[in-house]
Order: sequence, then C-alpha cells, then structure tokens
Amino acid sequence: MALALSACDSTTAGGGGSDDVVPTLIPPAAFSIDDDSFPEQSVHSFQGSNHTQAFARVAIVNLAIGIHLIIPAEATNAATQVQPIVENGTWVWENTVLVEGQSVTFRLEGTPDGSEIDWRMILASATISGQDYTHFVLYTATSSIDGTSSSWSLYYTIEGQGRTRVLDADYLQTGEQRELTFSIPESNPNEGARGDSVTYTSDGNDRVFDYMESPTRNHFIEWNAVTAVGSITAWDWNDGTRACWDSNLDNVPCVPTL
Repeated sequence: MALALSACDSTTAGGGGSDDVVPTLIPPAAFSIDDDSFPEQSVHSFQGSNHTQAFARVAIVNLAIGIHLIIPAEATNAATQVQPIVENGTWVWENTVLVEGQSVTFRLEGTPDGSEIDWRMILASATISGQDYTHFVLYTATSSIDGTSSSWSLYYTIEGQGRTRVLDADYLQTGEQRELTFSIPESNPNEGARGDSVTYTSDGNDRVFDYMESPTRNHFIEWNAVTAVGSITAWDWNDGTRACWDSNLDNVPCVPTL
C-alpha cells in the first residue's frame, strides 16, 4: 500500500524538468546473498569431507549476515513496486511491506548529487525484535546513476547503545559479474567479528566466497553453481592447501589452476 505525501513543491514522476529522470534504485541484489547456489550436503557427507568443511563455513557466515539483510532487502524490493514523487529535489518512495509477519512502513529517499545518488531508508513505523523503530534511518547509501555500484551502511537499535552501525557493504555489477562485500565495523557490538569481511563473487555459473576472519585467517571457497564441483582453501583445513570435491561432493585431487 503506497502512502500519500503532501508537499506544496512535490511532483509525480514525469512532472517536467530535470525531475523527470527517475534515479535507478539500488538493486535488491545489493542486500541479498546468493546462498541457494551452494551445493547441499549429501547423505554421505562427513567431517573429513572437503565439501562439508566448505559448507559449514558458508552456512555460518550466510546466517550471521543474512539476519541483518531481511528488512533492508524486503523494503528496497517493495520500493520497486510503487511510483515515486519528487520532494524538494529528492525522489521519495513510500510503501508498507510485511516482513516475517511484521508490518514495516518505510520512506526511501534518493537525492541526486552529480554522478551519484545519496540514499536514506527511513522506517516510519516498525517493530523489530521487540524494539520500536519509528522515524529510524535503517541505512544510508551512495550509488552510481545507473545503479551498477553502491556502498551502504546498515543501522539497528542495539539495547543499551541506541542506533548502531552494524554492517557496511559494497556492491558492483559488471556485465555478468557481481561482487558484494560485507565488512563488520568497529561499532558492531560483536567484538569477535569486528574487522571481519566476506566477499561474494558470481560470474556466470562460477561462485567465490572469500571470508577474511583476520589477516592470517582466510577462507577461500569456489564452486560451480551447475556442476557443484568446488574447492576450499582455508587456514585451518588441509594444512592451508587447496582441497577439492567433485560433482558428487566427494573428495578428489585438485587440478592445478593457472
């Protein structure tokens, strides 16, 4: 349900002048992990399986990050379903969406600034994990005019700390290749995760998960979304040497890479 806005200098899209060019919204993919492409564990998977080791790392990190992405992804996607208006040079999308049974009313603002768009996702009314989110800026972002690149910071109310920056991200789409990097800022209440980062890359059917737990603790996992063939190179597995699996998810010798 779109919400009405009232402002004496507002116009609807197509109202004339430079305001005719509707900014390209940040794609929902910038808030979405492609976790469906990783091959599921087979019935004969075991702890000594290279695939099992990779699966565990990808699943744990995806879960930790994915929890934070549900609301910004759903709200941004809902913005694509309504027509924006212009208010004092700022494009505005308003809508209400159900997120896991909770009603979330939001206002997305996009302000052109030269070759970029500055964004604010404002929760007008929402209750998340028992916390009231009224007139709360959920994320701020900057994107290119065509929407192929963006950077954003996500905020939540942390009990006892108020509005807290919990996650930063950079998104880049070049042809078929998509790269999405999440990093944990020093303001995150989880001390053990501060400074961690993970980059997800997709290029055609090829996928890469590059998790930097610390400067000396890297987990590099690659696989093919169609064949399920893949490998893991991790500081705490196989003496840090690349370990591979085949389309049946069984351990196999690695073929040398160029």
